[in-house]
Amino acid sequence: MFYVVVNLNVLLMKIIYLLLVIMETIKRLYKPFISKAKNKKYAVYVMKNEKIKLINFGDSRYGQFKDKLGHYSNLNHYDKKRRDNYYSRHGQTKDKNTAKYWSNKILW
Repeated sequence: MFYVVVNLNVLLMKIIYLLLVIMETIKRLYKPFISKAKNKKYAVYVMKNEKIKLINFGDSRYGQFKDKLGHYSNLNHYDKKRRDNYYSRHGQTKDKNTAKYWSNKILW
């Protein structure tokens, strides 16, 4: 009996911890932050197919038209012709669940 109570308490603590992690992640949905992934500038949590997904975008080794968050503003080039060439290669989208959307919104 004592063993069952201890296991239930441990299980309850794990469930509470997971719920807190999920709640914290939900607060950060659709808010870009600096990525921890190698060679990526930013990351953002999105809700896709009822699951929380992490999207990394922007290569930290390359420049962009204008970094709207400012962490990589030293790579800004402000060259409208380069921006137009970027859009002609990649296009634009309105789907917030893609790296293309976030790259266009934050970096180009």
